[in-house]
Amino acid sequence: MSIDALFLPEVSDLALDRGCCALGRLAHWWVRPEALHRAGIDSVPPHGDLRSGEFVVLLRRNGASPVLERGLALPLRWASGPSHDPRLPAELRRLADEVLERWRDSGTASSKASLWLGEACPDLRDVRLTVESAGVILAAALRATERGFEFDPRVSATASLSERGVGTVEGLEAKLEIAGKLGLRTIFVARGQRPPPLLPNAIHLGTAPEICEVPDLGVEQQLESVVLALDAPPAKGAVEARCEWYHRHRHAAGDRTRAGEFFCDAIAHELAQAAIERMASTDPLKRGMRTMISIATGSWESTAFTAHVLRPSRILLLHDTGARGVDYKEQTLRALQRQGACHGAFASVECAPWASAGTVEFEMLLESADERLRSIAERADADACIDLTGGTTLMKLALYQVAIRRGMHCTVTDSMDHAKGRTDVRTLRVISIPHGDGW
Repeated sequence: MSIDALFLPEVSDLALDRGCCALGRLAHWWVRPEALHRAGIDSVPPHGDLRSGEFVVLLRRNGASPVLERGLALPLRWASGPSHDPRLPAELRRLADEVLERWRDSGTASSKASLWLGEACPDLRDVRLTVESAGVILAAALRATERGFEFDPRVSATASLSERGVGTVEGLEAKLEIAGKLGLRTIFVARGQRPPPLLPNAIHLGTAPEICEVPDLGVEQQLESVVLALDAPPAKGAVEARCEWYHRHRHAAGDRTRAGEFFCDAIAHELAQAAIERMASTDPLKRGMRTMISIATGSWESTAFTAHVLRPSRILLLHDTGARGVDYKEQTLRALQRQGACHGAFASVECAPWASAGTVEFEMLLESADERLRSIAERADADACIDLTGGTTLMKLALYQVAIRRGMHCTVTDSMDHAKGRTDVRTLRVISIPHGDGW
């Protein structure tokens, strides 16, 4: 009864002391800072208490408690076993059964799973909670567990789940308050669920989390977006595991930037070193050149990879003047800057607009390319390479003709297909194109 007493409209000092003691780890999660201070407990926010292997559900408390936060959070984990943790609130056990039944009906469940409280949590079987908003995160975490993903504990969701898909919930403001207190980074909500314009001071020393609406797709795709968000990037460990993570997220809706940043931060350096060693005997590349010329592309990681292999002191980034070309320029520029900041791959990057390949004739495109590269080729200390990986076919042809005319070196970055039918970044390589060779 010591925890139940915290939910009452009036809580005595004795009841508060006993309740905080009974809550254990959850005291800092659930109890307001002023109430913790009243109980003689340090009220530092529990940012460092998000533990590996756990995920967080965001709930709303029942009752008009003066000492508990309006929103309550629970650390949970899915485990292999026939029955749920008996310490769970009854409503949460029932919701877990519904999620498991849906999972088994889909024919994709591989084993019997059970839901358990996180480490050092108290017995909550007699605590009454409203749990409908935990439906999506329970289902997504179950799928992530089945796939063997390492959880990002800073990601959660507050949304209901039914056959019709992800649904809106009540008490969003209170749940975002507790998410901020815990230091959660991303919270998924149903499409159309409007967050409060400003989170109140009840976040305490926390940081307001990013609110992400699930995509307006079928229920499977909606859940998949949360599953992938829960999939924490393996910053350390075998390069194969890091590449597999990148492959999973490279084409996921809404995850493109995250995957690209991970590639630049945690993969490109090691892959570039391997590519340099692999190509040393068969395709000796001239590295450490003065200038690399590249075209902004939607596959902007390849440009960052090429820069790391060639190690130029300067990069000239050409881009189409259309809206998509400008967007590619910004993405590629961020990747190059990130790569340089992480690994010192090059000194400077300059951007130059190029006549749009979609609105001009090839001769005009060729003339524009020649104009852009003339000053580089005519320098007394000219030492340049043209990267023909990105851009449209016409852009590549124009740059290649300029390279032949002005005696400039050309390369292309390529990779082989993965066994599962996708490009495998582990096989990335920069290939020299000898002068005079055709396409």
